[in-house]
Amino acid sequence: MVFRNAIRAMLSRTFAAGCAAALIVGSSALVSCAKQDTGDAAKKSMKARPVPVTVGLVRTKSVPLQITGLFGWVDPNASVTVKPEVTGMLVKVCIEKGQSVKKGDLLYEIDPRPFDAAVAQAEASLSQAQAAVMQAQAAVGQAQGALVRDQVQEANARRDVARLDELIKKGAGARQDYDHAVASADAYKAAVQSDEAAVKAVEATVVADKALVRVSEASLLNAKLQREHCTLRSLIDGKAGNLLVDEGNVVMAATTALVTINQISPIDVFFSVQQRDLPTVKKYLAQGSVRVRALFPQEEGGPEEGKVTFVDNTMDRVSLMIQLGATFENKSGRLWPGQYVNVELGLAVDDNAVVVPTRAVQTGRDNKYVYVVEDDNSVQVRPVVVSDYSGDDAVVKGELAVGERVVTDGQFQLTRDSKVAVRANGSGKSGPGAAEPGKKNAPVAGAKRSSP
Repeated sequence: MVFRNAIRAMLSRTFAAGCAAALIVGSSALVSCAKQDTGDAAKKSMKARPVPVTVGLVRTKSVPLQITGLFGWVDPNASVTVKPEVTGMLVKVCIEKGQSVKKGDLLYEIDPRPFDAAVAQAEASLSQAQAAVMQAQAAVGQAQGALVRDQVQEANARRDVARLDELIKKGAGARQDYDHAVASADAYKAAVQSDEAAVKAVEATVVADKALVRVSEASLLNAKLQREHCTLRSLIDGKAGNLLVDEGNVVMAATTALVTINQISPIDVFFSVQQRDLPTVKKYLAQGSVRVRALFPQEEGGPEEGKVTFVDNTMDRVSLMIQLGATFENKSGRLWPGQYVNVELGLAVDDNAVVVPTRAVQTGRDNKYVYVVEDDNSVQVRPVVVSDYSGDDAVVKGELAVGERVVTDGQFQLTRDSKVAVRANGSGKSGPGAAEPGKKNAPVAGAKRSSP
């Protein structure tokens, strides 16, 4: 009996627990269903309620076509390391460290006295050589006079021989006189030949002495040139660096560096562009429209502008980049040798670039896109390709019409076909280039419409 009552009590407790569990499960299911119905209702309500957004316009503007993000370094347009051309003592330094100099300005003076003596010696040698020429020319005159005299005497002797020969043939002349006349004629002939040789000899002496004159003239010219090299002048306009040698030191020809002068106006900036940009750069270089801007991140003021003057003849095989150079007037002196600057390479200007506010561009899984507000205030997704940025605008290609409205704020609440309410402080009001509801301009050629 006791055992039977225990079994009944256990069964009663088990039944009560099962009923309670059933009640709990049923209650949970009811709560879950209620929540699901509430969430669906909220979603439907959210979808039906317009999403507040701000908008901007698709429009056209002039946008420079440029290559940015380049890194450049400044080099002087010309750099001259001043070295003496003669050896001697430095007696005067005529410039200060860091001084600006002009072409032709006096920089240094070397002791000229040894070179003045060399000039005087060369002048004396020239005078001596010129005197020797004059003496040789006088000797030529004497030899020529002797030659003429002996030629005349030979001619007289030949006439005497001819006359005596006629007399001997007639039997009226003496053979002894005839032989004496022949001997005299032969003697004069030999004298003429000797005179001719003497004339040639003294003429050769004149030629040699004239050569010595030319040598002496060259020596004098060289001595004067060495004397001129005692004064060192600047060959360019520029800025002097540190002075490397003081007065009183002996400097060696073509060895001792005295100072380096860098030309800073104009000045050059070198930079490199990637291989893929080279055809475009060459295209616009041929048109003469390429301009270069040097920017100073650490300085106030605008950029300096120059033009491309150099394209290297070899592509770097490792970096696949090619070096370009630009020349700047640098009248303000902001560019300095050894300085590093940011470089922008302006190729051309696109006067009809299609732009949207940068904030309107969204990034999807496969592409970039914008939300376009239709006339009924619903939104559509349009894919775009961003080719460049200009200020707060993005230059885009895609199926967009100039004047269409694109969402610039509030995109995170939007889905396809969402309704929107343009906030009053947005830029969706009518304005230059804006499209009135129901009026759309021709779409911009580009990618076909597709979902992001």
